[in-house]
Amino acid sequence: MNALRQTLLTAFVATLMAAAASAATLTLNPIADTFVRADSASSTAGAAASELLVGQLNSTQAMHALLSFDLSSIPVNATINSVSLVMVQSSEDGSSANTTITLELHLLTQAFVESQASWNNAATGTAWTTAGGTFDSTVLSTVDVRARPSQTPAITLPVNQTWASTNNFVAAVQSAAGGSNSIAFLLKDANETNTGRELIKFFSKEGATAPRLIIDYTVATIPEPSAVALLMGAMGLAGGVWFRRRSR
Repeated sequence: MNALRQTLLTAFVATLMAAAASAATLTLNPIADTFVRADSASSTAGAAASELLVGQLNSTQAMHALLSFDLSSIPVNATINSVSLVMVQSSEDGSSANTTITLELHLLTQAFVESQASWNNAATGTAWTTAGGTFDSTVLSTVDVRARPSQTPAITLPVNQTWASTNNFVAAVQSAAGGSNSIAFLLKDANETNTGRELIKFFSKEGATAPRLIIDYTVATIPEPSAVALLMGAMGLAGGVWFRRRSR
């Protein structure tokens, strides 16, 4: 029966190889991005702004960045393995102190219109459920950013800032990829009660280097018919041999 077992094993391995998952990495730029500010609650940054501002002027004047991505190029049966957001810190704003600011990434739960979004409204005539952008309180990822990169130890701008993959981040993208085919995020300072100026600038999609959502996923392919036939044929052969031997 050793030869028989080997035949079955060979056929089984061939089928598994045919059904192996294919991996891919997708890099997406925003289809819309803007920022909104509490100190000018009805004004819009417009669709042509080259920078996105995140942070605050003081404890009552926060700024949030909004980004939306199209996920329709991800196969419906894809499994998301990891996801990260990379944005380029573009220039220094002159924040009050050389502090490190933690910027949180959240899932934006209300659609916005890039050219119309303000602190008060997601679009003209449509108010946010929560002013400043309606978002899920779950933190998807964070990054610590220097508010004044020119101070010692100096950091040369522009520089990449990366919101790394987390279970929450992956789950949010997996859910969106399997349903609406789009996803939107809100960026904010983790602590908006500070009284000093803490403002970070990033390039927008109209800037020198657009934000990038990097998604690694796998798709399980359907086994080739020939591989399935091979396995079934081997199993039938094995069964026939076994039955004849048992009958002797």
